[in-house]
Parts: sequence; structure tokens; C-alpha cells
Amino acid sequence: MSDHPTGVNALFERREVWNQYDATGEIARKLPLVERLIPAEVASLVDVGCGNGLLTGPLARTRRVVGIDLSLAALKAIALPAPPLLCASADRLPLADRSFDLAFTSEMLEHLPNGIYEAALTELARVARRYVLITVPNNENLSQLTVRCPSCSERFHAYLHLRSFSQSGFAGLIPGFRLRDSFTGGPVVRRQPDWLVGLKQNVGQFYDASRTTTVCPACGNTHFPPPPRSAATRALNLTGRVVARRQAYWLFGLFERTNG
Repeated sequence: MSDHPTGVNALFERREVWNQYDATGEIARKLPLVERLIPAEVASLVDVGCGNGLLTGPLARTRRVVGIDLSLAALKAIALPAPPLLCASADRLPLADRSFDLAFTSEMLEHLPNGIYEAALTELARVARRYVLITVPNNENLSQLTVRCPSCSERFHAYLHLRSFSQSGFAGLIPGFRLRDSFTGGPVVRRQPDWLVGLKQNVGQFYDASRTTTVCPACGNTHFPPPPRSAATRALNLTGRVVARRQAYWLFGLFERTNG
């Protein structure tokens, strides 16, 4: 686990993160969108970054599935009976070349730092016999969910996202694979422009994600009080509801092998 930033490890080893994950039941809405992209001939699938298995279990009902995650807390939260599970890093999968028809990862790639990110993409391509399927946040404005640590003043993404993805950037993402299909879906969210986020944070000292169960990657602090409320922040929030771009939260992509 030392290959990943301390903050990422600390966040996803917190039991309460997995206890609260999907409290609104959105994964039930995500499953049919994932199933829509899985080709009918796929009989085996590896779920890399499976978390607490809310997708892994249903996907295993009609296929041979293995779940992999670096977090022991996440794997312990998977409901039984569960498919075979492995604790491993996405950049070093303990699997043979082309050992699954499809390699799948959901909401994992955005957390990976440079080096590990590129290696994880290569590993997904290596273990997939024919397809790679990914889901990530759609065109995320990373600054919108910035948190400021009250203990050390470190600023970071509430869920420790390090990169943003767009549909136009999917082409060529997976080495040796072509993009076969992609679409957006899921709950509609408001993406605020950078200038407004900057005003809220620098003028109003308002950080939208201060209420999360996050962990400061610099000092390990886990206490984040509610953001201050003022006339200025109320006005900026109202402005945000007007100027924000509404879009689907998830971005899906199915890639097919091109190199035999």
C-alpha cells in the first residue's frame, strides 16, 4: 500500500467511508448502464478497484468474476456470498495475461497519481482478452470539491480525485485498444465555472466539501467543520445555481483490443 499517497490509503481504509458509500442508492442506477456496455459474449470479468462490491456482486450473477481492491476495509465490507477477491494494487495485478474476457474499473482511475495511473491502464490492457470497460466522473471540475484542512491549511479534493476525464479524451486511452462506445449517464449535477469557485473559496472562504468524511493527505486530519455561512456565500451559491452547467455525473467507455 505504500505505492499510493498516504491520504488515499487513509481515506479508503476508513470503515465509515464504505458504510456511507452509496447511501442514496445510485449504484442501482449505474448497474444497468454498465450492463448495457458489456458485450453478450463476455463470460469472465475482473473488477479492478471493486470497493465494497456493490457492482461486483451483481455482475457475478451470470459471469465468472474476480474483484480486486487495495483497501482491506473495502473488501471486508463486501456482502457474502462474494465472488473471489484479491487485495492488490491496480498497477500490479496478480493475474495472467489476457486471463479475463473483460477488465472493468469504476470510479478508480481518477484517484491514481502519475506513474501508477499509466501503469494501471497498461495492466488493464494486459489482463483483458478482448475488452476494457471504465467509468469515471464526467468532465469534473476538480476545484469545485476542494477542501481546506483546518489543521494545516492543505487544499485537496474531498475524495482525493487527481484528474478529470472527458469523452473527447477517451480516444487512445487504453494502449492497444480502440474506443468502441462511450456515453454519459447517471444523476444530473451542476459543474460550476472556475471563476465562481474561486470567488466562493477565496472571498467567501466557502468550501463545498467541508462536510465529507475525508482525510487530509498532508497531516491526516479527519475533522472538517461545516463551511461558514454569510450573505456573500449565499449570493455566490445562488449565482452558482444560475451559471452552473448541468450534466450527467458518470462517463462510460468500452474499449476493444486492436492488436490481436
